[in-house]
Parts: sequence; structure tokens; C-alpha cells
Amino acid sequence: MFDTWSGNSDACLWVTGGDLTEHSYQEELGCHPVSLPSEGDGAGGAGVLTVVLAQADESPLLPRLSRWLRRSLSGRNTSRIRFLMACRTADYPVVLTSVLAEAFGACRCVDLAPLSRTEAVTLADSAGVPGEELVEAAEAAGAAVLAGVPLTLELLVLT
Repeated sequence: MFDTWSGNSDACLWVTGGDLTEHSYQEELGCHPVSLPSEGDGAGGAGVLTVVLAQADESPLLPRLSRWLRRSLSGRNTSRIRFLMACRTADYPVVLTSVLAEAFGACRCVDLAPLSRTEAVTLADSAGVPGEELVEAAEAAGAAVLAGVPLTLELLVLT
């Protein structure tokens, strides 16, 4: 974590959704757009700031995040900022797409494809669990879909 981004080198700002609240927004995320040049000014520096908002669905601020981001990014030159956000599809506020597209010129919402059977077996094997046996057991229990998602596959591996 850093106080502000100078723009002279690449940097990554990692924000965890559970830490992003109305009280922490300014410190966690909101203070960084202040370091950006105004819209229309040269970008200055040569670095790119990548902002990663992980587990956004864990943030109590998520329903209002689009409004807060719009305010923070308004009038700022965002040409050297990349914003990546991970959020459960069902929890993603659709209005956020237009806010991000307005601020960054484009916004792509993507869903992760489920793991193939081969990928699930390989991933389980890499964790020291016999992958083929694990996937077969999940199929026999009617829970094959759990083996297709990395997070729930990890749960099966740990179990």
C-alpha cells in the first residue's frame, strides 16, 4: 500500500472488498484518484496504476460503490489506470458498468468459465490429492459441479 501514486513507475493497489466500507473508502481507494492529473492535462510519468478490487461482493459499500467511484474519478485523467474488480455475478451492481465505462472508456464484464474435468483433476493432483478419484467421488455424489469451480474444488480437496 502507498500514500499516493506518483505516476513515475508501475504500481498495484490491492483492495479487499471486506475492508472497503463507508469509513475506509477514502483511505483504501478514494485518495488515489486525487493524485491523477485533471482531465485534459497530460498524463505525466510513464507508469501504470493497476487497481484491484478483490471480493467486491464482501464490501458493505458495494450497493453505493458506483456513486462513490463516479465522484472520485470525475474530472480525472484515467488513461494510465487499469481497474480490475472481482465480484460474484449475482451481487454485481449493473450500474457500475456505465460508471466504469465513462471513467475508463470501456468496461468488460466477464464470467469465469468452469474448469474442465481434466483441469479439475490436474488442479487436485497439484494439491497432493488424487484428482481422478476426487472428481469421480464428486460425480458419484451428484456434486460434479463443485469440482468445476476453483474455490469449491479447493473445499473438496481440503475435505
